[in-house]
Amino acid sequence: MSDGQAGRMALPRTSPGGFWYTPATAVVFLCALFLLASAVSWLTPPFQSPDEFNHVARAYALSRGAILPESRPGQPSGALVDDGLLAYMKHYEEFPFNREKKATNPDVVLSRSIRWSGTGTHMAFPNTALYFPLIYAPQAAALALGRALDLTVDAGVHMARIFSLSACLGMLGAACLLFPIPLFVAALFVLPMTLFQLASASQDGVAFGMCVLAAALFMRGADTRRSFTRPMAVLLVLCLFTLAPSRMNLLILTLLPLVIHGSRKDRLCLVGSLAAFTAATAWILYALLTVRGMFPREPSTLAVAWGYLTDPARFFQVMAATLGNGAMLKHYWNMFVGILGWLDAPLDSAIYKVFGVLFALMAAVCLTRGGDTRPRAGRVALGVGVAVSTVSLFVLILVCLPHPLTMIDGVQGRYFTPLLIFLGFALFGGRLPAWRTLAGMLLVFLMAVLAVGTMFPKLLERYWLSERPSRYSDYLFRPDDYNVRPGPVLGEGASLDLSMSETHRRDPGGLKRLGVLFRVEPEAAGEAELRLSGPDGALLSRTFSAAEARDGSYAYFELDGGRYDAGAVASVGGSGLRAVTSRKGPDTTATCLIYEYADGRVRFTPGCPLR
Repeated sequence: MSDGQAGRMALPRTSPGGFWYTPATAVVFLCALFLLASAVSWLTPPFQSPDEFNHVARAYALSRGAILPESRPGQPSGALVDDGLLAYMKHYEEFPFNREKKATNPDVVLSRSIRWSGTGTHMAFPNTALYFPLIYAPQAAALALGRALDLTVDAGVHMARIFSLSACLGMLGAACLLFPIPLFVAALFVLPMTLFQLASASQDGVAFGMCVLAAALFMRGADTRRSFTRPMAVLLVLCLFTLAPSRMNLLILTLLPLVIHGSRKDRLCLVGSLAAFTAATAWILYALLTVRGMFPREPSTLAVAWGYLTDPARFFQVMAATLGNGAMLKHYWNMFVGILGWLDAPLDSAIYKVFGVLFALMAAVCLTRGGDTRPRAGRVALGVGVAVSTVSLFVLILVCLPHPLTMIDGVQGRYFTPLLIFLGFALFGGRLPAWRTLAGMLLVFLMAVLAVGTMFPKLLERYWLSERPSRYSDYLFRPDDYNVRPGPVLGEGASLDLSMSETHRRDPGGLKRLGVLFRVEPEAAGEAELRLSGPDGALLSRTFSAAEARDGSYAYFELDGGRYDAGAVASVGGSGLRAVTSRKGPDTTATCLIYEYADGRVRFTPGCPLR
């Protein structure tokens, strides 16, 4: 069979030209992903993926025809959201960082009968209002269908999850037909974090599937031995345009069709690429200038960006400090593999090391030194695009974090998944010998088994099973380079200082809730008082019972939304409490606190448990 014939076929029956899979293998893989992600979705209550509340709200707004976010005077940007959906969300707001909240709680069970009200209230979601809404089309269609069929809100939200997963797998299946999907990319989809996001109603699942489809379309277009039709060119441009406004660091990839134009002289790719880049840039600028409440800070985000632009050496200093910090890189890897929920359900520490070994083996198996017949221009273009997108990711996060910074600590591991998908097509798509193909398929299978064996028990424990008695030795998150231990005992008439993290003290955001991790002595009794102070002289106090605090758990205090950067727990006739601290090195000590900001962000003391 000639190369021209191979290019016109949908999918070969054997595996020439880089196809390591047959049609039956591809179908089995996609069906397995659907079953695994569906099981994870069933085990995970709604809104447990980071910012899933806001993703669903954005999808709901699109289902009502609201493409542009709504900005009201004095309020962050958002849109009108059905009061039934808001009431349903309310029952799940206590899940993050609260291991006592379970899916079997009576209020959660009763929430499943809530119906759409037909009336709306403005809900702020400035972070998802930045994104071009097309990427939420599957979830929006599900929510619209749920309302049309007069289903419960619970059924509509779960339909949004199913539609999102189906859209992802549909695009993944289409990519399998268009161009050989590297084994390395297949392995990314069986990671615990990827499966968890595929099971949610956030935009991640759709974005991951769209990245694979865009990469396959581009590599096919760059390979002049294969046919590349006008619908394929239009679909590539549409995918890249949809991705860029929702993953701003991927903006450079909208220029990839120019490579196809260079090899095929396809005018549609030239015009489409420039149009996609212009439209995506226009949306990003529009969103940054009009969306309110995303970056409430001084100096402004634009001022910080200009500062780094005029003094790039500062950026490289921060990057060097970040990439040179082993603990930070280890945390990035753990989040990439999977710290589930709102980063409050980590896996066992050994699992991250095993996945590290398996991924290293996968890279070794898939990387070919010679004989890669795929177009060099396409591979180089993808590699350059990934490099620029990676730097752009760190730049975007750097300018959005409180300033000044010495290290970048705001990158979630799942942000790297789209980059690794494109990188996988650039580096790991060459034709493999039969033994390497078999070894790679075995590694994907082992990763899937490991993911299931670790995720399912953790999700059951986190969301369904009653909590075990607390013990200091079974804290779920304690990096090796931090020393986490209880502080001194609160005595009558004394006080315990709360040492807030430097990152929080630099943050201009106000606090709506603060969690303090206590150890409680058996003889604890009486009352104590949380006392907070702010840089502007603001004072706030909350009285609570020392005896009612739970040993080894966070005690949460509702605040007024003000900015507070210092605090203490004082005895009001009470005693027997110990605040837990996290210490790194001889000079860095901070109290284990969970900061919940008025704008919806959550921060915790590094090294402390999240339970």
